[in-house]
Amino acid sequence: MGFSGVQGWRVQPAHLIFFVLVSAGIMLVIDLDRPRSGLVLVSPRPMVEALADMNAAAASTHQVLKP
Repeated sequence: MGFSGVQGWRVQPAHLIFFVLVSAGIMLVIDLDRPRSGLVLVSPRPMVEALADMNAAAASTHQVLKP
């Protein structure tokens, strides 16, 4: 994309689509990096339930995991 701009070529629709997709991917990664704010909100409940399940399984072998 940068090379085509140096050569003076027209910006093709494919270049614009590629730019939008890459930008959206970067924004999604940034949003997922902050689980309690942003557009995508991630609940800690599955992790808490997984820890409880592991503690229940470990209790039978007398090894309790702590958060």
